[in-house]
Amino acid sequence: MPRRRYEIFVSSTFEDLKEERRQIQEYIISQGHLPVGMELFNAGNEDQWHIIQRVIDQCDYYVLIIGGRYGSTKNGVSFTQREYRYAKKLKKPVIAFVLSARGEQKLTLEKLDRDPEKQKLLSAFKQEVESRYVHHWDDSLTLMDKVKDQLLRWMESRPQAGWIRASDDHIRERYVYHFLFNALKLLPPHVSLPEECEDLYSLSATLDSMRSVAAAINALISFYAQPHLEKGMRIYFAYRLTQPLVEPGENGSPFTGVYRIGITNTTELPWRLGILVSENSNIHHVYESADQHNIPDTAVALPDQNQRISRERSVYAAAVTYGTTPIGVIGISAPKAGVTSKYTGFGNQLAVLFGALFYAYGQHCPSASGEQDVATKLRVDIATYFEGELQRARAQARVFSTPQQNITQ
Repeated sequence: MPRRRYEIFVSSTFEDLKEERRQIQEYIISQGHLPVGMELFNAGNEDQWHIIQRVIDQCDYYVLIIGGRYGSTKNGVSFTQREYRYAKKLKKPVIAFVLSARGEQKLTLEKLDRDPEKQKLLSAFKQEVESRYVHHWDDSLTLMDKVKDQLLRWMESRPQAGWIRASDDHIRERYVYHFLFNALKLLPPHVSLPEECEDLYSLSATLDSMRSVAAAINALISFYAQPHLEKGMRIYFAYRLTQPLVEPGENGSPFTGVYRIGITNTTELPWRLGILVSENSNIHHVYESADQHNIPDTAVALPDQNQRISRERSVYAAAVTYGTTPIGVIGISAPKAGVTSKYTGFGNQLAVLFGALFYAYGQHCPSASGEQDVATKLRVDIATYFEGELQRARAQARVFSTPQQNITQ
């Protein structure tokens, strides 16, 4: 049975816990879940409180982190404390992590409240939270260890509904845009988004065309994924064709392609866009199983030279899904053996982020009803878009050429 995906609200003050929040959010994504939090809103805008309530309404778990500051207040109460009380009122599963006295002694002055009134409010807030069972942390390392352990325990002991649910308010997809293009600081200050997805940066529009989804994926690969990879590593998105294609193979015999590489970060000839991939491949394996697979050494696992791309010694692939239904595959490839084993968590994170973009696009499929119908339409739209782009590129005599190699990553 496919593992459930959860929406997890992460509540804390922001400036003093920015790095801790980033680590927790990236961990949650690497596990296939979606983090949400205060970054989505303007903390000083009272009108936003109603939206915050709606986000907490639909979250599956509420994670509270208390550090050395109380935070900005409205009518004498911080937004973090208001969020906590609201989640408790709704009887949401609340997992609280409170900075220990030992940890507080390690903090620098800018991470502590100097205002005596704020200190009193923080102390009272801690007492309120500690009236229930809490977990204390001394530093970011112990915090992450405890978050990982406790989230897993709570998900196993108190499973919730999961985050892929019918919704017409687009709060979830708005958060996806924000997380990709703002919270993660995806783009350097001097870099602009591609024209097709500039509107996503201001959250003023939705992903209502496959072209805008492809542009967002390209931006995600170029400005977020690529800097995480070692030199010489490749990343790609592959899709399934609507119908198998038969073309001459490198030895002249017919080669049947079922998948294509639609987006990649490299211009190496063996990795050119539009290359066909057969059913005898790692891509096919993860697509059919809606799972993930790492091959630490292709020379051992795939001894046939025709079953891997030139200079590929290790590869990791994960299914990109709409809900639980596969719609594509993301892969990470390296020219050295064993390298991709270090990137399985990162690959999982990217698969979820890619899936979130397609999820947002899927909300604009009025003719489809139900997860399977939307996923089927997504598969067709993805293949139609990339095949159209490929034909236009070939017609314009760009870098595309007829695939000549049987690939089984």
